[in-house]
Amino acid sequence: MRYLLICVLFLSSLAFSAEQSHTAEIRRIYPVANGDFVLSFKTESEHCTNGSSPKHYYVSVGENAVTQEGSEKMLSVALVAASTGKPITIRFSDATNQCFINRLFVGF
Repeated sequence: MRYLLICVLFLSSLAFSAEQSHTAEIRRIYPVANGDFVLSFKTESEHCTNGSSPKHYYVSVGENAVTQEGSEKMLSVALVAASTGKPITIRFSDATNQCFINRLFVGF
């Protein structure tokens, strides 16, 4: 019975979270001490629920399947997008209010 309750709770938490997409120009890139970084955008997604203004979208190793190598590559792409003024598209989880990014791209 306890096992069934745990399974139901776990599956219901998955049902209320989804991967979201957002495309916008970068406003800020904010590296933090542990090597992770935060992005904010000139326009915000309604699916990111954190209270920051502008909203913060996090790239954190170990969150949303991000590895150290993946984080470094995403930072490189974000810097190129910001320096060229190109919009960037991110995919992030709305499961928490930290809006953890797990991939992104910029088109040319």
